[in-house]
Amino acid sequence: MNTKRLAVGVGATAGLVGAVALGAFAFGAAGLKLPEPPSIAIQAAATNDAVDAAPAPTTTAPAEPTAEPVAEPVAEPALELDPTSPKYNPYLTPGDPEYLSEQTRMEWLGEQQVVRACMQEAGFDYLVDPWWIGGQAQPKGLDYETSILWLQALYGGDAGMYDGSAPWEDRGCIGRGEHEAELAREAGTPLTAPIPPIDPARPTQREVVLAYHQLTADCMAEQGFEYRVVGWWQLTDEEHLAGDPARPADLTAAEVDAWNLALYGDAGLGSAYRWEDAGCAGYATHASGQDNMH
Repeated sequence: MNTKRLAVGVGATAGLVGAVALGAFAFGAAGLKLPEPPSIAIQAAATNDAVDAAPAPTTTAPAEPTAEPVAEPVAEPALELDPTSPKYNPYLTPGDPEYLSEQTRMEWLGEQQVVRACMQEAGFDYLVDPWWIGGQAQPKGLDYETSILWLQALYGGDAGMYDGSAPWEDRGCIGRGEHEAELAREAGTPLTAPIPPIDPARPTQREVVLAYHQLTADCMAEQGFEYRVVGWWQLTDEEHLAGDPARPADLTAAEVDAWNLALYGDAGLGSAYRWEDAGCAGYATHASGQDNMH
């Protein structure tokens, strides 16, 4: 198992503790509840042209047996093949250098079951939400102190959090998952778990990024600043190295300082962090539901 890929899936949660963190939304599939068919009552009355007759007793025809409604299977979204599209996912597109085979994904999910069981033993919830569609393992809504304890259980403290080469016993639940997965592979029976279907309503990682940037841009515009909405996949190598692509070019030093203050604010660190003090970036993180201190 590629531990770097594993770190991508869970390591992003560490950023939620301090200040700005951006991840993927999780959208639940919406089920349709069909109305119950009404009973059909048929009333018959006997009549006689010559004499009044007592009405025939009312009878109710038995309702036709109805089969339980069968939910239509949710079709996964079609693969977007344009690598510049916000809907493109390199991890799921065969031929892309970053493509993940089904076996690789199944083994990652199998390893995550071990990690999740370990975290539950430590008293924490752990979300097995595939990172290749923008999932995050840390539940939302944790306060700062609980977030720290969650990370310590996951990584085994500072040694495991910052040193991936430390012995597995020192790397918390991540270490246990990697160790058990490695033993299973050596035995010829790799840990696997089924790949869950992708909800078509779930935005891609790129769509999440663009939505975050749009919230930021709207906030900055209210304060009189320009903020470019651009995704990393839309930039050339030179643009990546040229500085913040969202910031307009040719600003003076004073204008850059003012722009940065509007964007990042002056928030405290750790438990002192408040999104209201973190500028437009803090607002966008909170408004998109990606901070951990609601």
